[in-house]
Amino acid sequence: MSPAPPTTEHRPTAGFRTVARAVAWRSMHNFLTNKALLLPALIFPLFFFASFAGGLSAVGNVPGFDFPTGYTAFQYCFVLLQSAAFGGVFTGFGIARDFETALYASL
Repeated sequence: MSPAPPTTEHRPTAGFRTVARAVAWRSMHNFLTNKALLLPALIFPLFFFASFAGGLSAVGNVPGFDFPTGYTAFQYCFVLLQSAAFGGVFTGFGIARDFETALYASL
């Protein structure tokens, strides 16, 4: 059996940056236009920062608590990590919604 002849069809391909920009735009558009994704991602970290930094500020005076810049800065780092985790979770929700709406089947 002889190998299949090479195809002469030229298919345009998008570059990495073009695809990355399109995916980023779509994710940001979905995130900013869907209040069910936007509000929890903003409100929960701010709520936890206000409640923990204000309500537990006396923890900074406990012997052995050696965070040099204080408890509020410690909580701020926690809120940043939590915000990153929420970003990952809500990105996963968006991908799951895309699979449910058969977006990837049409590609």
